[in-house]
Amino acid sequence: MSQLTGNRILNALYGLLSGLDATDRALLSRVVGGKFKTRVALGDRGATATSAPATPFFTNDEGVSLRVTAAKLLTPTTIAPGATHNVAFVLDKVDSAGANGATVASYTSDVAGGTATADVPKALTVVGGTSTVAVLASGWTLRASATKGGSGVIISDGEAPCILEVTMEYDV
Repeated sequence: MSQLTGNRILNALYGLLSGLDATDRALLSRVVGGKFKTRVALGDRGATATSAPATPFFTNDEGVSLRVTAAKLLTPTTIAPGATHNVAFVLDKVDSAGANGATVASYTSDVAGGTATADVPKALTVVGGTSTVAVLASGWTLRASATKGGSGVIISDGEAPCILEVTMEYDV
């Protein structure tokens, strides 16, 4: 007989209680503490033209779908907005074959996106509402990237990288 871990217990509870309505499921998710965070580091070694390619950092092996509820960027240097010379931070998801990608959250340091101040969390815009784009099915992977426009901007100080923190919860 296999040992019951926290995740297996939660999966069993969600399976048994799947007949609950949306209000009860939301309450159950809050009661059992269904939120957790994961992080990834992105860096450019202090170079303006160096982008950070799509970096896989989390694969959903929970056996149930997860929903991205928030994503925050923490940079060691201030990233000022620029119409041409900017950087786009993208959190996307891909299936187990690395295909069928979709953007889950993003922030671009253009005029509309505004400044990302050093050491102050900057929220990325998460695809929300009733959209399934922010839902990470079992087996799917989150990736993060930083793509520079124009001659780019520095996103790290050469030693400390940017940190992208993602908050997820069970999609009940």
